[in-house]
Amino acid sequence: MKSGLIQKILLLYPSCVLLFSTCALLAQSDLPADDYFRLSHHEVVLMGQEVNSPGPDLSPFRYASKLYFTTSGWEGKAGGSRLFTYLQNGATVAVPFNPEPGDKDRILDAMLTNTGKRIYYTLGHINEKGEVEKSRIVFRDKDFNGRWSPMKHLPPALNSKGTNMANPAPGIFRDNRAEVLFFTSDRPGGAGRKDIWMTSAENGVFSPPVRLPFNTEEDEATPFFDIAGQTLYFSSKGHNAIGGFDVFRSHYLGNGQWSAPQRLGQPVNSPFDDLYFTFNKNTGYLTSDRPNKTCPDDKPNCRDFDIYKIDLLATLQVFLFESNGMEPLYNCTVELKDTGSGRIISTYMNLENNYTSVGLRPGVDYQLIVSKKGYFPVFKNINADGMDFFKAGFIELTLQPMTRPQHTAPDNDNITSQLRMPHPPPSSPPPPERQESSAAATDQKGGKGEPPIPPATESKPAQPAFYARFQQLLLNMDTTNWMQITHIPQMASKVNNDTMDFLFYHKKLDCLIAFDLRYKNFQPDDTEAMDHYLSAVNGIINKNQQPAIGISVFIGSENHFIIYTFPDGNKNMENPSFIHTFLFPRHYKGVLPDPSAIVKLLDDE
Repeated sequence: MKSGLIQKILLLYPSCVLLFSTCALLAQSDLPADDYFRLSHHEVVLMGQEVNSPGPDLSPFRYASKLYFTTSGWEGKAGGSRLFTYLQNGATVAVPFNPEPGDKDRILDAMLTNTGKRIYYTLGHINEKGEVEKSRIVFRDKDFNGRWSPMKHLPPALNSKGTNMANPAPGIFRDNRAEVLFFTSDRPGGAGRKDIWMTSAENGVFSPPVRLPFNTEEDEATPFFDIAGQTLYFSSKGHNAIGGFDVFRSHYLGNGQWSAPQRLGQPVNSPFDDLYFTFNKNTGYLTSDRPNKTCPDDKPNCRDFDIYKIDLLATLQVFLFESNGMEPLYNCTVELKDTGSGRIISTYMNLENNYTSVGLRPGVDYQLIVSKKGYFPVFKNINADGMDFFKAGFIELTLQPMTRPQHTAPDNDNITSQLRMPHPPPSSPPPPERQESSAAATDQKGGKGEPPIPPATESKPAQPAFYARFQQLLLNMDTTNWMQITHIPQMASKVNNDTMDFLFYHKKLDCLIAFDLRYKNFQPDDTEAMDHYLSAVNGIINKNQQPAIGISVFIGSENHFIIYTFPDGNKNMENPSFIHTFLFPRHYKGVLPDPSAIVKLLDDE
């Protein structure tokens, strides 16, 4: 093994210790995973009263636009446990084949096949005490007119006398295209009290049941088979579950083989009973008796099964390193941007560790932006395509310090495409650097002793159309707050004749804002010019006024940058320090011009 790989493993060792310590702690704690380490970004939300009732609410699954579920909490409306459908923003309706209110049989749970033409459901016989005394699985088929056929029973070999069946879950194996039915049963030959079994269901003929290999001595329950992923999700009290029932999954490997079960983790699982996990695309559903605010006042600590909706997000773990790829890089800022809307989804400031994680929604394109003072920022385009909802992906990013003689940005994906602006026309030679002549400063209008800021046309390329558009951009943002400064007394001597293209006063921010446009490749030392200028401005303004802000635009032959300069969190006007960032702070959106607006102006040249 190469020494470099060994070194990286050793550097990641503290992170691994944290992860394993977190898992051990969670097994003994009722606290959510977010309090320790963000292992996943799923969002679990309790559904409303249109689904959840005062009684147990079970077996949620979605087919097309409808959510199916069973409940026994609406006695007046339903007369015991029955099967309902819920259409979002619509009515909750009982299916037409529910038993009559006075019937001793109740529908406990159900599941449709992938075509929607057959429904399997569990009928439970309720005794005088309201307990399930006997349960069996039945099914119905839908005819060409969309009507459900009369109820049919599974053969006696499955619904055998003296045993119970429940939790039907149809599926299809990809290797032999066999239609199968998973279910739970306490039949003889199991590993524990209730196990998951499987039967093939070809052309209406059911094969003898087969017990799945990952059953434990504890109870297994509520299987759900994802045909696309060839994965069985189920709940179990075994496999070192952290609560009562936890949700696990096992991949079907073909030829009757299954992978070892894996627990989904929090927040899908909790220290309580979590059952009936299903999902459709990126939306999941779950029944759990975890604490919530639905308990009645006289039973504040009740444990009632309710239905939860889960917004499934793929988790991407981000590890940050120095440019050599070996040294961890700390105190970075990581931002996740939705490239479609331009909105910053999440921000992690000054990370104590060299890693964090972000949640990605399928079908959305994102940009990962990593920055640190003294380093070139990294812009990485990412999405959740091909990612597993329940297994975190990871990415390693390296940041290049701003010390290279070439003065170009590091070769990270899309860093230049985000900030690229057009070069000057080939027919025109690059404009000369600004002239540092003291005479130029004293010859301006305003009289001796009160020289104005030298106009850009004397030290910059003459582009009056661009300047006019830039001024109009600021006025279009907020005409009531922007006020251009024509001159400030003694400004030229204060800044050593280093000039800016624009100087504005912003009423809402109560500060001066300097804009500098340069046709040159960005170099790390170039930030000093803006620092000197802002220091001079801060030295002569009213002491009660907020420190000045700078915006620099560098249009180089290779890479183009927009840099924002902010005071470093203090108002020490005599010895100020500044923060330079390529990232547009989201709390300035609509107040300062963002990079995309400036790029558009230059594109129009």
